[in-house]
Amino acid sequence: MAEQDRYNRCEKKLDAIDRKLDFIANQLAGGASNPNYEDRSGPQWDEWLKFRDVVGDFDSQKNQYILVTDAVPHEHLECYSMLRGVSWKMILDFDPLSEEEGFYRQFTSKEGQSSLVSMFTPEELNQSTMKSLIRLVDPNKTQWLFVNGRSGDNEGGSKEFSDWEASSVKGISSLFRCCCDKDTFDQLKPVICLILPFREQSLPYLQVTLTRLTENFNNLNLRFVSVDNKNRPSEISEIFNVQSFHLCPKILHLGLMEVLVMSGGQTLRMPTSHAGVMVNLSPRQHLYIKEHLDILYIGCEDLPDDSDDPSESTEKDESFLEQQRRSFLSGNQISFASLFDNHDARRQIERHSDSRSTSS
Repeated sequence: MAEQDRYNRCEKKLDAIDRKLDFIANQLAGGASNPNYEDRSGPQWDEWLKFRDVVGDFDSQKNQYILVTDAVPHEHLECYSMLRGVSWKMILDFDPLSEEEGFYRQFTSKEGQSSLVSMFTPEELNQSTMKSLIRLVDPNKTQWLFVNGRSGDNEGGSKEFSDWEASSVKGISSLFRCCCDKDTFDQLKPVICLILPFREQSLPYLQVTLTRLTENFNNLNLRFVSVDNKNRPSEISEIFNVQSFHLCPKILHLGLMEVLVMSGGQTLRMPTSHAGVMVNLSPRQHLYIKEHLDILYIGCEDLPDDSDDPSESTEKDESFLEQQRRSFLSGNQISFASLFDNHDARRQIERHSDSRSTSS
């Protein structure tokens, strides 16, 4: 077990080195043709730092995130694809071709990613009752709404605005009503809605959709942020109080690499069948496991972060176990850590029954 533990530590360090090398390679590849991409001291990088502060580093432990996107130009698709590393609660996709060649295809290109998405179209929503729709909304998945349909469906995807408003808005509002429930969105966490660049012809659809979103999410702290939206009219910014940031796709990509790749993001430590050996999971891997496996003890991933310093790791473990012990003794439900450390009762488990009980 000690040898396995050393192997895991070495593997983690090698993964960190690989991420840094990938980051340097990407920077060298793009920096030669674009000085702003290489220079982190320019005004665009200052704009990124302000944007990063507003979105809270895309930390899903502190905020909840909604993405609003339209058709993305192919030359920018790779830059925006870094956003798939964010734990989105909902994605409002206005591109009917997204599944074939757009952001949805980029988002689900990795194996297992599609199982983390619940996909909806307005036509499907119109055919569902509120009771059946509540069962379809999985709070552990990203709710992906094709706002203007999909080109591969029988309806043919995109509709004229007047037809869309008459036939689709009711179903979209129904989804928003289901998603604003406390089981899907945490009522205490702010909701940050990021708007990517939009085509001019999609702006009427955007305004109506955001209006329905704000009407249903009025009990939540909902904030709107946009990047590089040159076509967005001023009335949309005024109505929804949008904070705008002028970030070119390459600067956004560079910043997202730093936040989502270099930092490694939050990891969850879960015990394996081998005593003393932990596995580190990303939030999306954890969601994938919850989807396909039954976790024996809910909360068993809430163990303290591992540390390279053994003494520091021991102090963290002891402090964490003491907190769990006090929580259980105060009347709260027992945790996996308390079961492991015998906080409920110290007991001796025998393989064979007592001879006296056998004779009786």
